[in-house]
Amino acid sequence: MGSDWELIRAWTREGSEEAFAEIVRRHGAMVYASCLRFLGDRHAAEDAAQAVFVVLVRKARSLRSGVDLSSWLYGVARRVAMTAARSAARRTRREEDAGMIRSSARAGKGAGDGLGDDFDRELARLPGGERQAVILRYLEGRSQEEAAEIAGCPRGTLSRRASRGLERLRSRLAGRGVAVSAAALAGTLSAQASVQLPAALLPSLLATPGLAAVGVASGGPSGSKAALLAKGAMKAMFWTKVKIATAVLCAASAVGVGTPFAYRALAAGTARSGSKAGDTALGRLAASLKPGQMKPLKTIGLTRKLGQSWYDWDHDKNGKSIYGAQKMFNIFTGGWANDAKWDPETRQVLFVGIGHYAAMKFVTYSADTNKWTLEAVPTPLDPRNPKADQCPGKPGKKTWGRGHTYDLMAISPEHRQFVLRWSRGLNVYHIDNKKWKVIRSLNLGWDLPRDQIEYFPEMKGYIAYRGREGGAVLLCTPPEKDGGQWRRRSLGSAGGIAMHGVMEYNPVHKVMVFGGGTPAGNFWRLDAEGKLKRLKPPPGCICCVPRAKFMCDPVSGEYIVRTEKTEKTRQTPKKLAPRTYAYHPIRDEWKEMPKLRLPKGLGTAVNTYGVLMITTGGQVLVYKHKPVWPDDVPGKGASK
Repeated sequence: MGSDWELIRAWTREGSEEAFAEIVRRHGAMVYASCLRFLGDRHAAEDAAQAVFVVLVRKARSLRSGVDLSSWLYGVARRVAMTAARSAARRTRREEDAGMIRSSARAGKGAGDGLGDDFDRELARLPGGERQAVILRYLEGRSQEEAAEIAGCPRGTLSRRASRGLERLRSRLAGRGVAVSAAALAGTLSAQASVQLPAALLPSLLATPGLAAVGVASGGPSGSKAALLAKGAMKAMFWTKVKIATAVLCAASAVGVGTPFAYRALAAGTARSGSKAGDTALGRLAASLKPGQMKPLKTIGLTRKLGQSWYDWDHDKNGKSIYGAQKMFNIFTGGWANDAKWDPETRQVLFVGIGHYAAMKFVTYSADTNKWTLEAVPTPLDPRNPKADQCPGKPGKKTWGRGHTYDLMAISPEHRQFVLRWSRGLNVYHIDNKKWKVIRSLNLGWDLPRDQIEYFPEMKGYIAYRGREGGAVLLCTPPEKDGGQWRRRSLGSAGGIAMHGVMEYNPVHKVMVFGGGTPAGNFWRLDAEGKLKRLKPPPGCICCVPRAKFMCDPVSGEYIVRTEKTEKTRQTPKKLAPRTYAYHPIRDEWKEMPKLRLPKGLGTAVNTYGVLMITTGGQVLVYKHKPVWPDDVPGKGASK
């Protein structure tokens, strides 16, 4: 019947009882088994399981799009069980004090599986995709096909996530003193999957919407333990949010940022800036920064050799290098590209760089290892490979990949894809299996300096600009399953964009801003409904070169922009020096930031830690933005 999110939508929007029943059938056994493991009493576990689905009924409409329902239900089950255990412990103490029982044993110790709270804490810390895969495969005992359908991803991707998540769990449990092999861990978790949902409990779970409407809303009958447990769990969830908001407010006050911004930052994802901060060097540095600060990050492997372009096959008949003067070209600082991509699930930066008449290099940085790595490029674009494409107009020359990578890279964490728009199509890198696939069916043409691309999550596809099609703005949608067809459709036209323009998605305001170029071209905004709006002219030349910058702060939603210097020409009447600005895409306003000096190099928005990362030829700098419009509300007037 489709993914969990499709079932949630069918139930909340259409009132489909069948959709709710399917959710219960999919996850009811896991919820009950988890509560049983926490509590160790079948009757208590049945009440707790029903309370979990009461919470789902009450919270379903507020769940974010594409929510990982299995992980969410597991978290609620743990919270409800903890509430039940505390209630049972208080009741036992009262009975002991009254002399009603003699035993000092406490309720709520659970059946036990040898892992205890350490397992629950480490499961919660797993990346979202891995956590979902572990729950579906091991805690729910599903086949790869079933789990992949529920997760909405290919079977191979689901399998890799489950294996990687299990190994990460094993490693982290070992760090907590719980030594267990991967096979033993899988066996222990599978034991929970073997627990069957009691036949008498299923009708009660299917009737949960009625209990939620009556029992929780009105306080419920005194005998409704599930309603009372759900009420206590939702109260605990509320106070958890209050604590997080209070922490954000205190932090904002400490650095002089107003309360309205603090609230907005929380809603926009500021909690992510502290997510897992302590277990990586990048996260620790990001957490230590005050808004407006920029500090260096020491990394491993960012050497001169890593950034050096390859020209070894470009020689004349005497063996002399034709482009010897460019042999030391650095892909981080010398190419016409200033935008690398961040994958929040694997916590890594991905970038493809290239120089004129040289081969491209694909490099990654892992926050987990703090290390840079040289990866393989697509076969058609590797001149060292005999199967590489031929250089246009020069048969036999294997230097395909001429030019620069401009703003031709995009990433879809949802589809586990990193995309390079090149060679008349898309080169799709599957992040989980580290393999490239070339997609030529989209007919995207060949006009590199004006062919920007970026992923738009709300539209479930890549936005591609086509300068040679009259400024066409295209939506390219990946297939839902392996082997499916990509789809392309036009969203309209956005004219007046010059060569070397930029395109950057805004995760706070849910819009795409693109345009500019050399000389200064038009600027456009695309919203989640597919509406295009021409914006005010920028104050300078904004283009995709390392000297310039066009980065979106993942917390405030403001763009940090460094303009390129321009000489006086017929197209640009005035000579302009480079300057740094903040840009607000909804207000359509620019404000200069004269004190912020951004170095030459790549810019990367790291939404996991709420910072911007700038990579030069031999150094990484991390910048935490101080908002210029701290009192603004994100998304207001986005479609005006």
